[in-house]
Amino acid sequence: MKTYLTPTTASDGYSGFIIRLKKITEDSRKKNLLAILNEKKKEKNALQKKPIQNELYYEDDIEDYIEDDNDDFSDPGVVPEKLYKNLMEKLKDEKQKHRTTSEKLNTLKRKYDDLKNELEELRDLRAVTDQLRDCVSHLQTFVSSESPRPYPCNPVPMPPAETNELVARFTEEDGKVHLGQGVWVRGEVWRRICTTHKDSLFVKELAVAVWGTAALKERSISGKECPTKRGEARPPLSPGKFRAVKECFQWWLADKGVEGEDQRKRLKSLGHYISQKIMDIRKKEEKAKQTAPTPHPTTPSPTHT
Repeated sequence: MKTYLTPTTASDGYSGFIIRLKKITEDSRKKNLLAILNEKKKEKNALQKKPIQNELYYEDDIEDYIEDDNDDFSDPGVVPEKLYKNLMEKLKDEKQKHRTTSEKLNTLKRKYDDLKNELEELRDLRAVTDQLRDCVSHLQTFVSSESPRPYPCNPVPMPPAETNELVARFTEEDGKVHLGQGVWVRGEVWRRICTTHKDSLFVKELAVAVWGTAALKERSISGKECPTKRGEARPPLSPGKFRAVKECFQWWLADKGVEGEDQRKRLKSLGHYISQKIMDIRKKEEKAKQTAPTPHPTTPSPTHT
């Protein structure tokens, strides 16, 4: 039966470790000497060609042999060098394994802490996401239930020096909106025009809604003959409707936050935008005439009497 050196605890101390080491050494010496004696006897019997007798060596004989031996084993306080080296190597390996295991354990602990923190952050983000989702849901419900705001709700007052009086009331009756000066347009058309983002687009669409394309192509801004083209002068746009369009354009600019000198400069482009729309309508009509197929004259079929 083999005897192993169990690891010492902190309470054993160095003396306990030496005592057990001596005990293991004595046991190992006894067993090794017993084996050597049996081996020698076998060799002796083999040389004498005599049958090997089963002779037993007792521990007393081994102890006498040990006492007579004058080598390093005679001193019970001395540990064999080879055994000592083996034990130290094993101890060193165990320490290294313990150190490696401790490092792995610390690494796993740090990873666990990091994952735990990430999990907490994800839980917080999920809570915020749920709150945002609820807010969006309530907002969608509110928007869907809210009736569309008429354009405009309240007209923006203009300086008296520029417009004298803001007569456009923007009231809606029977599906039509009053722009002032007795001018009415359909409510859905007015709301669509108010959603535009360009000055030129707002003025051109409003001019079509007020006069119509058929009337615009036969009118001009000033009523004078064009200096670049010869022809009869076209009648000017009606002053009342022109003023209504100007007041709507002025309100639209103010609603966009355009005020002061910037507003006055942009108001000066009103006539230019309407002239562009008139020219666009005329060019489109001329192009349509050019691309239209020419009708072929038809001969009347002879009648039979």
